[in-house]
Amino acid sequence: MQLQEILKVYDFRITYDFSHFLRLKTISESNFVWTIEVKNPNPTPVEFIYNKKMCHFDDAKNWTNLTDVSYKTVSGNSTEIVTISENLFATSVSFSFFNGSTKYMIYADGLSDNGMIDFRINQKSQAYNTRIRLMGKDNNKWLIKLKNTTSNQMLVEYNTKMCFDFDAQNWTGLLDLADFYLQAGETRYIYISENGTATSIAITLSGQTLHYSYYADDLSTSGTMSLNSLSRSSRIRIENRGKSGTKWNIRVKNPTNYDITVHYNCKMCFENDAKNWTALGNNERVVVVGSHSYKDIQISENWFATHITLSYVSGSTRYITYANELNVNKSIHMYWSTKGA
Repeated sequence: MQLQEILKVYDFRITYDFSHFLRLKTISESNFVWTIEVKNPNPTPVEFIYNKKMCHFDDAKNWTNLTDVSYKTVSGNSTEIVTISENLFATSVSFSFFNGSTKYMIYADGLSDNGMIDFRINQKSQAYNTRIRLMGKDNNKWLIKLKNTTSNQMLVEYNTKMCFDFDAQNWTGLLDLADFYLQAGETRYIYISENGTATSIAITLSGQTLHYSYYADDLSTSGTMSLNSLSRSSRIRIENRGKSGTKWNIRVKNPTNYDITVHYNCKMCFENDAKNWTALGNNERVVVVGSHSYKDIQISENWFATHITLSYVSGSTRYITYANELNVNKSIHMYWSTKGA
């Protein structure tokens, strides 16, 4: 018996839907600067980042070693215009956006002024925090994306320059603080500058249901960092505003949706008394801090005492914020504790 070979031909087709990706088109080139149209074919807005200078092909493909990063949001079914400068022998452009833990890179090489861009798509998985995400680097500044994932307004405090790890963890020695309120569901981008040999960033998010301090190091141009967080028991925040004579100027912030009655010792005290709210004598004062607002108070020096202390009562618990290492350069070291009311 003779076996016959039977050849069967199959028609395989792989279909991939590119409709949800951004589309690129060159508009013009003038004085070594390319104008590029970014089109969003989707009905919902897309936040994207891009390198403002041309880069090498592998860096464009993998989003590595890019240090001229900026960001934009393109509305649904709309376009945005960006400009990208030529950069020595580099010939590629790179754009990126996120979908959850997936990072998409849209990149192209060898631009032409005929409007066509032969762009390619790469993707990789990248762990992330829903509230804080490292987007990239622009010269000596790190670009950070913040998102309020709660249903209430949130106070954001951060050091505008990098700091040392101990200071970032303990919120001490921070001399370049900035703050703003982030509305429910709102996204905002901030820049944090390099600062000598410092390697960490420090950010605090405070609100009705969220009270966390975040600190991170090992920041990378690829968009990764080592992010850690600490929960804070007290809702009130304090800021050292400097010194007037023998009195410290303290700003008391309330990031919640309701007024808080804050008690404080108008004179400095010792650590154990500050931590445990004890032996405060006749020096206790009261100030009402309105919702999403602040009040400025003064606390006097008191011989060898080194701490200040403030508190408020919620339910059966007294929430205590106390601090030491106050300095005329406006640095401060804060601590938190609780006790029965």
